[in-house]
Amino acid sequence: MIVAQATPEMRQAMEWFIMPGGKYRAPYDAYVAARNTYRPALQNTFRRYFRENNLAAIVFPATMCAATPMEDVWEVEVNGQKVPSYIAWARNITPGSCAGIPGLVLPGGLTGGGLPVGIEFDGPVGKDRELLALGLALEKILGPIQPPPV
Repeated sequence: MIVAQATPEMRQAMEWFIMPGGKYRAPYDAYVAARNTYRPALQNTFRRYFRENNLAAIVFPATMCAATPMEDVWEVEVNGQKVPSYIAWARNITPGSCAGIPGLVLPGGLTGGGLPVGIEFDGPVGKDRELLALGLALEKILGPIQPPPV
């Protein structure tokens, strides 16, 4: 089984979020409501937002913070407050992923401390090629990004 082969941190995350009875796994009725009510509402919100504002994409930081050292696996600091890592890493990308719209994350550069940051482009349904073209344009503007120090 894949869980048995995972690192201890990944195994704990799978047990919490994926496995039956997991600490953070949504109850079945909440899942059904999300699937049948909230996801379609989110999809309509994105569709309307792109159409009404005539947008090819929305652009935002992929995460709430720059990359973090491996030892900070459970909590990171965001604006002076401790935040669970999974929230800091997933909050910005989750709405588009849940809605099923195309998304593209690109390296955006390094912080003053040398840690990488990502930039996300989310686009309208069916506009994957246009989103990739925007990503290529950004790559040309930014040029090569140096790898973070080891």
